[in-house]
Amino acid sequence: MRFLAPGWLVPLDSGLWAVDRYQPVAAVLDLRDGTVRNVVSWSAQPPPAAVRYSSTVVLDDGTSLWVQQESGGPVVRVGEEGIAASGLVDDSDDPTAKQSLQVCRPGFAWCSGSADEYEVVPRGAPPSEPPRHGRLQRVDSDGRVHTVELDRGVRELLDTPQGLLVAAVGDDVHRRPRWDGDRDKVAHGTRHFLLPWQETPPPFLGDRYALPADFHPPPRTPHPTLPSQDVAGYGPVAAGGGLEWFAGPGRRAPDDDPAFARPVLSARGPDGTTVASWDLGGGWIDAVTAHGTRLTVALAHRPTGWRSHVVHHPVEVFTLDAADGSRTDVLAADAVDVSEGCWPLQPPPVDARSYAWEVLRSAQRGAGQLERVGAREVRYRLDGSWPQTVLELTCTVSGRPGVVLRQRTPLFDELGRAIGSQYAAAHLVDRLASHWQPRPGVADGFLDL
Repeated sequence: MRFLAPGWLVPLDSGLWAVDRYQPVAAVLDLRDGTVRNVVSWSAQPPPAAVRYSSTVVLDDGTSLWVQQESGGPVVRVGEEGIAASGLVDDSDDPTAKQSLQVCRPGFAWCSGSADEYEVVPRGAPPSEPPRHGRLQRVDSDGRVHTVELDRGVRELLDTPQGLLVAAVGDDVHRRPRWDGDRDKVAHGTRHFLLPWQETPPPFLGDRYALPADFHPPPRTPHPTLPSQDVAGYGPVAAGGGLEWFAGPGRRAPDDDPAFARPVLSARGPDGTTVASWDLGGGWIDAVTAHGTRLTVALAHRPTGWRSHVVHHPVEVFTLDAADGSRTDVLAADAVDVSEGCWPLQPPPVDARSYAWEVLRSAQRGAGQLERVGAREVRYRLDGSWPQTVLELTCTVSGRPGVVLRQRTPLFDELGRAIGSQYAAAHLVDRLASHWQPRPGVADGFLDL
């Protein structure tokens, strides 16, 4: 079980999952014949809740993917043939009680709420009453949902070899002064429960499942991250088939964006000699999976636009073979896209127009920051109707006469929700302040950023 980042690769018996967490994109890459199958079709999902509190979670149980688009939203199991099942979990009015996908194993996934860890009260004031009710829910592979109640709030769920470890709100209280001197931070301790994997979920998780008060949970294994691709000498990023694979910085082209690496991948034998190497161009390696003398790589490129509340980085997947030095493209960047099958749009928010105008006025008030770092003729305008409304910035810079820079930032995501875009030009301010110069090429009279 692990969280998946955009472009993460998940090994299967006959191939790989290629996954994008921010838009639940899933494709199966068959390593035997190089074919790609898009297995996602969100039409089977129930309607979403009207209010959203969190981002998408995707978990991998080794055989399928478990996806929840939002806290309190339906939990969907995606198999190699597409959506296999969907279970509706509790969507409480209390944000801390909404059921969120946290743990999965082959055959089921567990969700729970997330009680607050502490509260801030005036110095010496008594804390509020801790939550006296909590809930867990297990979603089976066929979509059935089992509910387990507690007499206290639930903080998180942990996967252990013995069973599901439930961290709930304890009975002891801890108080310490806050930094401002006139308030206290009050936190309740943690009480742990263990629910064995093989046991049918009980209707109530009581003292029978409680662990001793002095129990301490096992240390968590940090999520593996790839070594730095900007500094030589780190690695390896993967090992297999008697080879070790290393990623290091390559020679930058004059117009390379300094914010992006230009990694070179090399395969080295047991004696440390380089068997083969590849310059991957601009971008950075999101994930790798070794199989024999081959390495499957997910490479993210600079963003082509704003697609949601996060920047969408196109990710391509290809396989490198150290035996003959070849590279085989498996999945082109942006080849798998399920944006048309995501949650249906809700009615336009009543404040959509006023929000857009407020963002425009805020951006115009901050135009002086761009001018102070060398931008000229700075102009902002709104373009398009909800939910395709964008904030368009155009400006010129003295070092590139005749080039008009343009940046178009959506104000709403694909669900029609407002995106915080008041600081859309912040990265441009930083780049101009560091004497960055845009490349000279222009399309349609503009150089799009």
